[in-house]
Amino acid sequence: MSENHTETRGTEILEKAQELLREADSSGAFVLVKEYWLANPNDCSAIRLLSQILQRSGRTDLATLLEKVAKYDLLASCRDGQTLFEAAYKFIDAREPELAALLLARCVDLHPDERMIRYELGFALMQMRRFLEAIPHFEFLAGVEEDFDTWLNLTVCHSIGRNFPRAKEALKQLEKLKSNEEEECEVALRRWVLRRLEKFDSPSPGIRDWVFSLYGAMLLSETSPRDLTGTPMTVASDYTGVASTLLLLRGLLQEIGTEFDVIEYYSPLSRPLAESLARLMDLSAAPYGGPERRERCLLVIAWASNIVGPHRTFSTHSSNRSIFAYGLTALTQLPITPDIIGCLAGECPMPWADQMQSVDEDCSKSSSSLHPLNEIQAHATDKILEKVADLEYQTELIRRVEDLAGYYVPRKAMLVFRNSEEFPVRPEYTAEIPC
Repeated sequence: MSENHTETRGTEILEKAQELLREADSSGAFVLVKEYWLANPNDCSAIRLLSQILQRSGRTDLATLLEKVAKYDLLASCRDGQTLFEAAYKFIDAREPELAALLLARCVDLHPDERMIRYELGFALMQMRRFLEAIPHFEFLAGVEEDFDTWLNLTVCHSIGRNFPRAKEALKQLEKLKSNEEEECEVALRRWVLRRLEKFDSPSPGIRDWVFSLYGAMLLSETSPRDLTGTPMTVASDYTGVASTLLLLRGLLQEIGTEFDVIEYYSPLSRPLAESLARLMDLSAAPYGGPERRERCLLVIAWASNIVGPHRTFSTHSSNRSIFAYGLTALTQLPITPDIIGCLAGECPMPWADQMQSVDEDCSKSSSSLHPLNEIQAHATDKILEKVADLEYQTELIRRVEDLAGYYVPRKAMLVFRNSEEFPVRPEYTAEIPC
């Protein structure tokens, strides 16, 4: 491709972004300019336009810093590391690790011995799942200071890179540095991750293997959460997909040999899931009954991210409550990992969501009495059960249940599910699955 063609293409992209900005589509403009800037880091016109977009979006501090980067051409000249670092740090806060890493790499060129810069660059690379690239930065830090977080990150990177000898060395150092209960829990989690990973002979474990190894969770669908470009996909669950997932869940629970007394729903959005599963298992459904509920219950959540807020209630892993989330975000970290997951996705809207009001309302403060089904919830439940009747005895679905059972039953002792003595606290979801 000629240089003139590249410049013309770049001009077209930036002009399109400016048009989107004029149309008040700041998000669309941001995505265009971000991708262009990552491919053309020294293009000050892109940096300046990104500053305008951020200013329009209310992120004035970051916009001001980028305007300064563009005005003085700081990336090309490799000077004023302080401004570059401050902008990078704000990009990390904004969950834009690619842009943070771009700036931090220049900061390392300017200040190769600065510890904070090295740490933040390593952290940004980890967020991008570029674990092997992060290792040299943490190893540099490990050589100059004894820090728990540095050795924790080294343990994670070597584990995911399946370099078990180095991971075990880092874990030994981590053991020496732990100083409180929280750090002790982290060490125990890393020990379990290594034990699980060593069960796989393949140099390239699948998505289900990673979910099991990193979090001790069960994953029903191994469909990739990203498209060919690496973009997180929206899983458009129709009623057939919902019914299939619930049948897989019921079948796996039966094969594992677990019984429940009640199926809880976390929110109005998740109620049709809970009602349908309860019918399948010949149980009652009820709103979340609080930590005092003594029956053996399975709490059903439509989208795992909805648990953020009251998540502390569920961090402690009790012997009488398990958690199933139909969809789990592929990218965003969460304070806890559900015990069972339907699928990983960028988003996972329920087919009845558009008809419901206040779908993000949770039932964490509801009484334990069963509220009457409203019309939308009842209709959704009926539609799910109709599809269940069509699918229940299909050979393909029976085979999938057998495959799930063959995978998880032999690994039952290493699962978080119904294993609160070994795992008194549910692991944080770090979204580190290399997929």
